Amino acid sequence: MKIKKILVPTDFSEPANKAVEQAIFFAAKNDAEIIIVHAKVMFEDNPEKLPELEKREKEREDELLEKLKQDSIRHSTVKINHEIIRGFSVQSALLSYINNNEFDLIIIGTHGRSGIKHFLLGSVAEKVVRYAPFPVITVPPESSVEEKYHKIVVPFDFSAHAQLALENAIFFASDNNCEIDVLYVIEDENEPALNDWGRKSILEEIPNIKKKVRQKLSDTIKEISDHQKYTFKLSVKIGTPHKEITKYVKKVDADLVIMATHGLVGIDRFILGSTTERVIRSVKAQILSMKLKKVL
Repeated sequence: MKIKKILVPTDFSEPANKAVEQAIFFAAKNDAEIIIVHAKVMFEDNPEKLPELEKREKEREDELLEKLKQDSIRHSTVKINHEIIRGFSVQSALLSYINNNEFDLIIIGTHGRSGIKHFLLGSVAEKVVRYAPFPVITVPPESSVEEKYHKIVVPFDFSAHAQLALENAIFFASDNNCEIDVLYVIEDENEPALNDWGRKSILEEIPNIKKKVRQKLSDTIKEISDHQKYTFKLSVKIGTPHKEITKYVKKVDADLVIMATHGLVGIDRFILGSTTERVIRSVKAQILSMKLKKVL
C-alpha cells in the first residue's frame, strides 16, 4: 500500500485549506508529493473586450499562484506543487485533469449543504467522488484535521468492494491505538403495505440472523493479515443502511469512514448516489470513498 502522489483541488476557502492541511499529514508520513490545483472557468468572450479580460485573468492567476507559494513556504519539508487549470466548468476541468494524470489519493473539502457553490456537495465534490478513478477523501467543514485517526468505521456487506475498504482501514489505522469498527446493516425496510400482506420482519424470519452475521464478520477479520495487531469492534444493526451508518458514525464520533462504492451502476446498497453520498452529506467525519479497481 502506498500514497506517493496526492491531489488537492482548492478554491482557497477554509474547507479547501483544511483539505490541504490533511494532505500535508499524509505527505509527511508517506514521503508523498502534493499537487494543489485551482480550476478556473473559461467564459464566452466579447472579442472587443478580450484583451482586457485576458489581462485581468492573468493578474488574478498570478495572485492565486503567489498565495499557493506562500502556503508552501509554511510547509517546506513537504513537496508541494501548484497548478492552475482552465475549463468550461470547474467540474469538467478537474475531471479532465484527474483522468489525464495518476494519483494515489484525492482530498477535497466540502462546504456541506450550503455555501460556496463551486465546492458545494452536489456539484464539484460530488462529481469528483462519483467519477474519479482514484480514492477520494472528503473533508467537511466540521471535521478535524487528523495526524492520526483514532476511530475508523467501515460499513461492510461481504462484497469484494467492502473487503477493499476493510483492508485499507488497516493502512489508515497506522497502529493499535486506532479502533476499527466494522458495521453490518441488515436491511429491513419495514413497509406497512408489505406487513398488510403478511410479510414478517427479518428477525421473525431469521431469529438468529444477528448472531450469524457477527460470526461471519469475526471469521472475515481473522482472514486479514496481521489482524492481531489491530483493535476491531464488530457491530450489527437492522434498518436502512445509510440511516444506520449515519447514526453509528455520530454515536462513536468516528474520525474516518471508509466506504468502497460499486461505481455508477450495480448493487444499490453502496451505490454512489445512495448510501455513500447520503452518508457524506449527513456526518461531520472525513469519508474515504474508493472503487474496487484502485487499491492504496
